[in-house]
Amino acid sequence: MDYTIKNNPRMVEIDSQQCSPHFLTQDSFYAALNSAPNLFFIDVDIGEIEISADLEATIKDQLKEFKNSIIIQCKSLSNTMVYVKEPNKEPIILDLNNLDLLDEDEFTEKISNKDNFSLDLVITALKSKIVGEFKDGLPRSLNRDGVTFNKPLKDWKLIDYAAWHDNFLLVRFLSLYDWDLDKANDDEEGLRTLEIAAEYASVNTLAALLDLQFPISNEKITLTKDKAALLERKGNIS
Repeated sequence: MDYTIKNNPRMVEIDSQQCSPHFLTQDSFYAALNSAPNLFFIDVDIGEIEISADLEATIKDQLKEFKNSIIIQCKSLSNTMVYVKEPNKEPIILDLNNLDLLDEDEFTEKISNKDNFSLDLVITALKSKIVGEFKDGLPRSLNRDGVTFNKPLKDWKLIDYAAWHDNFLLVRFLSLYDWDLDKANDDEEGLRTLEIAAEYASVNTLAALLDLQFPISNEKITLTKDKAALLERKGNIS
């Protein structure tokens, strides 16, 4: 079967509760995902169907050669599996029901190291209620409906750390949620998120903060009104 993704979205939801998740094994499915460079989050609801060991191994093998950054979330009635792939890195598999908990001191130490600061660390911190929490206390979904981010870290917002470390996929993921990017941090410098990104992050990470569609066009780009207003207030960002 051939798959087509229209309009180059950043997120796709797939309801597979009444049919086999066999499409997760097919080359044509991953080719379609790769053909949409703005897409980074796939939310699959498989209902009562379980992810078998063979299916999980196949998904991991498919993602090994995947060229774009992608998060695939597979929700069943019993658990939620999350598959994360970044370019030039091995795929990561997370079972939201079976994550080791962190204490806040351990997490605070880890976020200062670029190599440690990753999506799986943030998800573990969510389950540990350090940076926010899963709604209803159940790690069922990473969607906006399932997660609340509500805690600053050492005077910075979590998305500020993602920009500081130039973690493109994590910035894209965190941008699904509501952040006050114009709020100055509470430390001595009082930097805002876009100011941190302008100094430390790549063009792609800065573009993710501005909700630009990928691939970035060389032609004139159009910002949403709120993002345009943010840039107008920051004369040092070009």
